[in-house]
Amino acid sequence: MSQVVNVLPVNLPAIEASELSTDNLFELEDHSVALIDYESQYTELSKVKYINHIARFLKRYGTGRN
Repeated sequence: MSQVVNVLPVNLPAIEASELSTDNLFELEDHSVALIDYESQYTELSKVKYINHIARFLKRYGTGRN
């Protein structure tokens, strides 16, 4: 098990001035969701962008899609 090496602040910023959009958002027949975002270049920061897309989707539509 990894040991704690630093205590980080918990006051993380929550307000952003930009609106994220994705290329396509589909509801599938089994009520799952496919989020499609095309990238000209994939970077490690893309993962953060995708997590933000998912979080905003869950805020808007909730977790109970059935």
